[in-house]
Formats: sequence, structure tokens, C-alpha cells
Amino acid sequence: MKKLIYLMLLIIVWGTTGCNERSVTSTMEPTPAPVSTSASTPSPTPSAAINHFIPYADHVPINEEVMSREERKKLDELGQEVVALLDDYVYVFNLNIPQKGEDKFGSVDPAGNFFPGKDFITIKATPTITSNGSDVNIAAYVEVRHEPHDVDPYWKGKKKFRFTVSGDGSLRLGYWNESADDMDVTHSDYSHLITIMPNEKKIADLNNNRTYISVNSTQQNGDFGIKVSTRYHDGDTRVTGFLPTTEDWENHITKNSISISALPNMDKAWILLHSDPGAGMMSKSLYTTENNGTNWIKVTELDQTIDGYVTGVSFRDENVGWITATQHGAELLPLYRTKDGGKSWTPQKIEIPQGYKYGNCYPPVFDATDLNTGQLVIEYVSDLETTRPSKRRVKYTTNDGGDTWLTNEIVPIPPTHYLNPNSFSDPIKQKLMKVIVQNLKAFNERDKTAFVDSFSKKATYQKESLYDYLTQQENMILINMEKPEFDPKSTGGSYYAISLQLSYYDLDTNEVKKSTSTYYFDNEENNSDAWKIGAID
Repeated sequence: MKKLIYLMLLIIVWGTTGCNERSVTSTMEPTPAPVSTSASTPSPTPSAAINHFIPYADHVPINEEVMSREERKKLDELGQEVVALLDDYVYVFNLNIPQKGEDKFGSVDPAGNFFPGKDFITIKATPTITSNGSDVNIAAYVEVRHEPHDVDPYWKGKKKFRFTVSGDGSLRLGYWNESADDMDVTHSDYSHLITIMPNEKKIADLNNNRTYISVNSTQQNGDFGIKVSTRYHDGDTRVTGFLPTTEDWENHITKNSISISALPNMDKAWILLHSDPGAGMMSKSLYTTENNGTNWIKVTELDQTIDGYVTGVSFRDENVGWITATQHGAELLPLYRTKDGGKSWTPQKIEIPQGYKYGNCYPPVFDATDLNTGQLVIEYVSDLETTRPSKRRVKYTTNDGGDTWLTNEIVPIPPTHYLNPNSFSDPIKQKLMKVIVQNLKAFNERDKTAFVDSFSKKATYQKESLYDYLTQQENMILINMEKPEFDPKSTGGSYYAISLQLSYYDLDTNEVKKSTSTYYFDNEENNSDAWKIGAID
């Protein structure tokens, strides 16, 4: 525990977000004709440098702080798409929504060392937008605050947000660390080098085993469809095909309704579509390709076979695969296996441990060099009292290709013993111990608000980030605290340290781990009731 806290502090102090310019790769798709972006500016002659982009289908609602609806109407489709991406960025940043490398904001270099979820960002976009074929820039005024209600920002500036057209036609934010002073804020300069694929919307970009699949919705002659572009093993060539959808819901899926599985070093993949839940039912369809994604066929519909909310699909080889799900209150785990390439599925039985109501399953992962070796994660949910974690993630392993899954014995969690602050006669020691107990209870109960509140405003590191790291990386709970040692650091009593021996129970290994932690305290207002944690060693 002590080493992990040190590691977290180093990550927070020294960590920065890397940014690599995304290059535009060639595709097998024809380049569409340019779309006019300004009535007053003639469109230049198309050239080989022209790149197209595909708008996203999953923008958040319009944020009028970014730009009003009236101002957006004055922009062309490219401008409206870029401003909509700024809406998305504000939403993702302020809510600290994790981004993967293939997401819109998976590799962003900001103007400063800002912290999503901790800092609060506002963006006011201008109509000044330029493009050079592979990039599109927009000038925007940015303010960053520690809290949303702060009157004055602690950082502000006029910045250039640069979006790059990736090889699959989607726009990705690369950086906003350059000043926009070199952009003419009174005139929008579209160079007409980025054009729009008509009647297409980006749904999702997914990857598995170095196979990259871009899924777009299309509309031709009033009919909707699903277009799939596949790129295997980091190659530059993309192959485009269409899913032979037959149900209306399949043509209106969202990013969270698609799962893929691809075999390493083979041009074989599966796509699992599932509808939004309605009336307790979720429609599901499985598709596969055997020719690099040129043609897709429907393997089967799974409405009557797979219960629950799908979490993913995973194939070990051409025949054996799994579909996993979450299903509240189910007696059997939602873990389904196929041995015929997905044509038929049967539940694979794993007993739910005593004391747990149900389990949420996640797709197994196999070693590419030894397909008999794999790992499966199941999250069990219990009805334990509120002072204990209600969820417990358990790792299972297999050495026989998934025929059997094994884990350590899942034993009942030991009770927790907290020191009683009132057992100390000194009022200051009582107060300090109450704060420590609050901090440790918050960790055990996964109460982020109480955890953060136990720290002083003077604390130099990001409390929210520390909480996220400890609760996500450590599958442990505190079961005992003992042997406190008090060390006043100044004769005035404004700085204090307490060392404790702490015992943690590892939910993965069922082992008890002991460590010694020292809590350093600040007195924020120089009175006996204002003690808060300044640091943990």
C-alpha cells in the first residue's frame, strides 16, 4: 500500500499525456467530390491531397457555451462537426470519461498540466476554422477552473484545437497547446481540402488482436445500412464490406452496442450487435467474415439463446468462443460457449460463491502463443453490509483451452476493526484519529466524497486521482489498524504525524498484507477542529 501511494504521487507529479500526430493512411475507397464550405469562396480544383471525413453519430447534446445554435447554423458541415467535437471534449474532460487510443480524444496534448475530472474546463469556439488536407484547426477561448463555481479561472488562453483526419475518415483531437494568435479571428479560411462522405455517420472504431474495425452507418436511397472497414495486423490497406442486416434495430446501433473478436495472425473476425434493452429484452446478432472483411455473413440471431446485457465476445480459434454478459439476480453466470464457430451456444457452468447474489462476466483472453492458457474475470455482487465492498472481481485461469476455469478459494471477507477515536484522552489525538478512520472507511466503502474530504486543501497532490488509483488498482480492503504512534511536529501544534500498522485483505489471493503508513496533518485554521490529512507516506 505504501509503495503504491508513492507510485501514484510520482505519476501525478511527473505524468504527462503524450501526443503523436496521426498520419492519414491510404484506403481502397474512392475519394468523394469536394463539398462546398462557403458560398463566397470558389472551390479549388480537387487534387490527390484531398481527404474525406466521416461525421460521428454519437455527439453529446449541443453545449451553447461552446457555440450558440444560431452561430452553428452559419457554419458548413465540417465546421459544425468540429464544434460538435468540442462539445464532446468538454463533456468527456469534465466528467473524466476514460478514453482509449482509438477514441476521439485518446491521445490529446493539452495546453497545460490539467486533470480531467479534477479541473473544470469551458470552451468558447470561434468561427475561425482552417484546414490543410489532413488537419483542421479551430480557434477557441479556453478557461480552466479548479471548481465549476469558481468565479475566476486559474488558467485561460486563446488556443488552436487541431483535429487530424485518421485513416478511417474520422476526426481525432491531437493537441491544443498552440496559441491561436496566428489565426485570423475575423475570417474563416476553409481550404476545401477536407470533404465529407455523404450519408455516413461514424459509430465506432474498435480493435482486437491488431485487427482494426471501423463501423459506420450509411443511408442510400432512404435505406439504412452498416458499413464495416477492416484493417488487419497494422496494415495500411483497408477492406470495406457491409453487414447483411435484416432487422431495423441493427441499422441504428450505437458504439456501446458493438463487440468484436479477431483471431491473431488470421483474417477471421466476428461482430456481435445488440440492441438497447427494452422491456427486459435485448436483441442480439452475430456476424463473421472469412475473407478479410470483404464479405460478412450472419451466423445466427441470439435473442433466445443469450440472456442478460452483453459485455463482449471472444474467440479462441475458428470454432471455440465465448459471449459474456451481466444479468442481475440470475442463478447461473451469463457465460456462454460455442464449439462450432458461433452457430450454437450453451451456458458454461461456474458456481456462484456463497454470499454473492450474481456475477458479471467479461470476455476471456488467451495467450496467442499458447491457446490452452487463458484468463477470465468475473465480478461477483453481494448483499453485504454497506461498510464492505458490494462487488468483488475474481480472476479465473485455464490451462485446457477454457474447458475448466480455476481460481483460489473465495472465502468470506474478514471483519474490519477500526480504532476507536474516543479511546484517546487527548482531544487533538481524538480528532486526528477520527480523520484517519474517515479516510480508511471511505476507502473500504468506496466513498470518493468522504475520502477526498479527509484531506487538507493544502494537499499538493490530486486526491480524486489518488482515490481512483487505489480503488481501481488494488483489489483490497482494510481489516485492521493498530499500534498508533503520535509525533507532534511543532510546539504550536499546527503540524502532526501519526504512524499506524495497517492490515489489508487481498480479495484476489485471500492473503493478509501488512504495512506501516504515516499520516501527516495540517491545521487549516489553527484551531482544534480543523485538522486534515496533508500527505500519506
